[in-house]
Amino acid sequence: MAKTRVIAHNYQDPIVHQIARRNNGIIGGTTAICRAGKEMRNKRNETAVICSVAFMIEDFVTLSGGRVKALTPIARIKDGEYCVSRCPMIR
Repeated sequence: MAKTRVIAHNYQDPIVHQIARRNNGIIGGTTAICRAGKEMRNKRNETAVICSVAFMIEDFVTLSGGRVKALTPIARIKDGEYCVSRCPMIR
């Protein structure tokens, strides 16, 4: 599986969905979303959060041709660790 970009924001935040769409996430791809705590910026001005669980939105095609979105937990990140928008998927 290819590396998945972690969008390090609260996944309910509309900005996350904008970023994910821009990165071929949500629609037609997979995007990791951190379910969040505290948001902060690192030295390269990338937004990050301290998060406990990351989710991946997977776009499944059903037998009838419809599409289903599913949130799959992909990583458990310890409180205090943080990922930026370019970190690889952690299994």
